[in-house]
Amino acid sequence: MEHLPPYPDRLTEFGSVRSLNAEQKRNSLLSVAWDDARIFINFHPVGLKMDFLESRDAALRKARSEQHLLHQQQLLIQRLNNLQKENDQLRRDLTGNPGGCSDLDYKRYELQQVLDMYRLTGISLLPSSHCDSTSFTVRFDPLFGDQLPSAAFYTLQVTKKGDNYQTGQHSLPPFVPLDNLVKDYLDAGELSTFLEQISNHLYSYVQRREACALIKKEFKLMLGDSLEVDLPVTFVRMSLTVSESVPPLEVTLQYKTSDVYPHKVYVRFKRPHDGDQTHDLPVLVITSEAVFVIKSEAVFVITSEAVFVITSEAVFVITSEAVFVITSEAVFVITSEAVFVITSEAVFVITSEAVFVITSEAVFVITSEAVFVITSEAVFVITSETVFVITSEAAFVITSEAVFVITSEAVFVITSEAVFVITSEAVFVITSEAVFVITSEAVFVITSEAVFVITSEAVFVITSEAVFVITSEAVFVITSEAVFVITSEAVFVITSEAVFVITSEAVFVITSEAVFVITSEAVFVITSEAVFVITSEAVFVITSEAVFVITSEAVFVITSEAVFVITSEAVFVITSEAVFVITSEAVFVITSEAVFVITSEAVFVITSEAVFVITSEAVFVITSEAVFVITSEAVFVITSEAVFVITSEAVFVITSEA
Repeated sequence: MEHLPPYPDRLTEFGSVRSLNAEQKRNSLLSVAWDDARIFINFHPVGLKMDFLESRDAALRKARSEQHLLHQQQLLIQRLNNLQKENDQLRRDLTGNPGGCSDLDYKRYELQQVLDMYRLTGISLLPSSHCDSTSFTVRFDPLFGDQLPSAAFYTLQVTKKGDNYQTGQHSLPPFVPLDNLVKDYLDAGELSTFLEQISNHLYSYVQRREACALIKKEFKLMLGDSLEVDLPVTFVRMSLTVSESVPPLEVTLQYKTSDVYPHKVYVRFKRPHDGDQTHDLPVLVITSEAVFVIKSEAVFVITSEAVFVITSEAVFVITSEAVFVITSEAVFVITSEAVFVITSEAVFVITSEAVFVITSEAVFVITSEAVFVITSEAVFVITSETVFVITSEAAFVITSEAVFVITSEAVFVITSEAVFVITSEAVFVITSEAVFVITSEAVFVITSEAVFVITSEAVFVITSEAVFVITSEAVFVITSEAVFVITSEAVFVITSEAVFVITSEAVFVITSEAVFVITSEAVFVITSEAVFVITSEAVFVITSEAVFVITSEAVFVITSEAVFVITSEAVFVITSEAVFVITSEAVFVITSEAVFVITSEAVFVITSEAVFVITSEAVFVITSEAVFVITSEAVFVITSEAVFVITSEAVFVITSEA
């Protein structure tokens, strides 16, 4: 068997040419060997980009850009080394040839080489022919292998208008989708990405073109004139005649304009007796690292570490640790411990202990004991007995017996019998019969019939009929009709008509008309007109005009002018001028000048000078000097010396002598 070129190193990026060196690029496209029974075609199958991988191109752009810069750096270093070698060789040639170029020409040549080094980057700016800061021309130098820049390059004029860019004249090939690139990148302001995409198309085109030229040169005997290539080198067809005993092979390669490697490969052959009928031929590629089997339905890659099966619908990767299935809709990873399913909408992880579902909105974990749901807003834990919901604002615990809600401000407990609310300030308990509110200062109980408020100082009971306030000192009862205040010393009753005060010593009744004071000894009645004092011995009536004292023996009336004493035997009237005593037998009048005694039989008048006695029959006047008796018939005058009797008829004088 003819020696096959070495298989390229494993790529660091799936299907990317950026990580290949020049030697790998040269050997990566196609090489053929044969023996009497088998045909071997050695190419890089990892570079076959299948249709389903194109959807991942956007996700790989950033990584490709970094890989491209690294590749450009490697090429630049390689080309600088080549230039240095050529420079050293030229210097040796010129030194050994006295008739060669002068030192000035050699310096000029060196400077020109240095001036052209920037073109090794692949993209550069052409010097502007006029001073226009809004327009510039980009030069593209797509190079193959270790080629050096030449006079052949592509240009594109770009003009900046405001914040946007527009393309002008260019020398780009027609297969570069300039309009689409302008729409996708340049109109969005992504000038760097736009130029990189154009460079990528040109670079891929040059690699395909030069690779075809290299194949035509290396396999001229097998190909003959059968190599067919379209202008953009996206379609390559060749007929390989490897031996007279093997039917000719027809190999068709199809590329995308932005790719170096084909995305479709067809290998067919014709049997001698089948006329124009062709048959698909599996392609067997054996390298030191892997075995490749390529059929129209699938590509099989077998290595010591894994088996790869690539179809138009899926990619299967089988290792000793896991099985990977990649489709356009999902990625499946099956291990002895878990099954992973990755889609554009969710990631599923299935183990013997749990099932995990991860989406952009939530993470679900399902076990035999619980279901966990984690979102940006909440965490849900669901068990057979309890449901837990945790958010940034609250935590919820739901059981068959109760619902718990825990926030930074309060804890809520909801059962079939009651609702509990616990805060740093109070505890609320709500039942069908009552509402309880417990704080550090008070306990509130609210029912359909009453409201209870219990504090360290008092108990309040509020009903539709009354309000009760109970303290260590008193009990207050407030109704629509009255207010009751009960203390250890007294009971107060306040109504719209009166105020009652009841103590162990007395009862006070205060109305708008009077004040009543009732004790065990007396009853006091105080009005605006009088004060009444009633005892077991007497009744006292005090007015602004008089004081009345009524006893079982007498009635006393005291005024500013007189004092009256009324008994069953007599009436006494005492004034500043006189004292009157009235009995059933007589009336006594005592003044400072005289004493008058009036009876039914006589009137007595007693003065300091005389005593007068007046009867129906006579008037007696008794003085210190004489006694006068006056009757209807006569007047008697009795002195110490004589007695005088005066009648209408005569006067009698009786002395001791005559």
